[in-house]
Amino acid sequence: MSRKGNCWDNAKAESFFSHYKCEAIYLMTKKMEDINDVVQITEEYMDYYINDRPQKSLGGLSPSAYKNTYLNS
Repeated sequence: MSRKGNCWDNAKAESFFSHYKCEAIYLMTKKMEDINDVVQITEEYMDYYINDRPQKSLGGLSPSAYKNTYLNS
């Protein structure tokens, strides 16, 4: 929970949800019919975000690749 009027308190969460909306929700070609569609889209995006999406702050690696690289060294 952030303090009132202080967006920097949860900047990481805001950044993630911004990416989620732009990359998963706004680019959808199929209309969501029910909650199951939302769950499926969210699960697919989370898998992509963790395993495939390059992160600038991680040197262009995905979070799982970054973890594997530096955990095993």
